[in-house]
Amino acid sequence: MNMKLGLRSAIKKLVPPILWDLLRSNPARQQANFDLPVITLEEIIGDLTVVSARVIASQIERSKSMVLPLADLLSVASICQARVPKQIFEIGTYTGSTTLVMTQNLPTQTKIFTLDLDPADLPAFLIGKDGKPVYEAGVIFKSSRDKDRICQLFGDSSSFDFTPYQGKMDLVFVDADHSYDAVLRDSKTALSLLAPGGIVIWDDYRWLPEHSECSGVTRALNSLAARYPIRQLDGTRLAICLPGANTN
Repeated sequence: MNMKLGLRSAIKKLVPPILWDLLRSNPARQQANFDLPVITLEEIIGDLTVVSARVIASQIERSKSMVLPLADLLSVASICQARVPKQIFEIGTYTGSTTLVMTQNLPTQTKIFTLDLDPADLPAFLIGKDGKPVYEAGVIFKSSRDKDRICQLFGDSSSFDFTPYQGKMDLVFVDADHSYDAVLRDSKTALSLLAPGGIVIWDDYRWLPEHSECSGVTRALNSLAARYPIRQLDGTRLAICLPGANTN
């Protein structure tokens, strides 16, 4: 599911530093143009002066480059505040900081489902030298008083049975396997989960040169934009598909 951090760490352990630098700077790995039309937060939610976003203080300092930046986190929170989705599905839990911020910016009756790989079935490259997973899915919200509002699911998005959730979600957040084929697959799933008027948000459409492993997200969404109204959110690395998408 959310394999970007584990894969990157595993490769760095196996590849000598000089070769890692060459791989990271290889232009072939960075051939992805940020071509999606740009949309502003105001265009999505309307009057910015009447929407206020909540985030717990421990999440203000975003020191890890692979977690959602603060501006992006607050943008997701603001979208939740403004649109008030009744049901949310997140494909790729990772540490759960995005899950938690969505929870904290929605009414208690909102149902939030989040899916990540089962810890018992993690591939070898996601297991550290100490025999433990390189990340704990949902670790951020597990210690929160809002944890009971989140339904944590485990499985691989390539084989998970999404049938019970199809056509019912007002918001789907996608941040899982970043390879081109996986993003296409997860995006198709996300669109099938949408209720009428629902939206999809993707992380990592934009990325820094040192994270060119995210290029699969960019290339996949660029290709999907021919069929779906996908936009990049100004000032963030997020992309969003607005209501009215043809999800057939």
